[in-house]
Amino acid sequence: GKIADRVGYFPATFVQKVMTGEKVFRCSKPFRGSKEEGQINVKENQICVDKGEEINGFIKVRSGKKKGFVPLDILVNI
Repeated sequence: GKIADRVGYFPATFVQKVMTGEKVFRCSKPFRGSKEEGQINVKENQICVDKGEEINGFIKVRSGKKKGFVPLDILVNI
């Protein structure tokens, strides 16, 4: 990867493929989800990719190997 004038390697687990039309978000604060309701835990500044439409203020996202719902109001479009 490359940031400004620095070039280096990082683990492949930090790479997510983003398809055309998908939105990329940063979590503005942590969220502890309920597995029973299909939600996932996310940390502040974690990157998530949109996987579906909004349902009752929640949106389905993927982050790494995890997929589930998080509140839309903690996501910042980047």
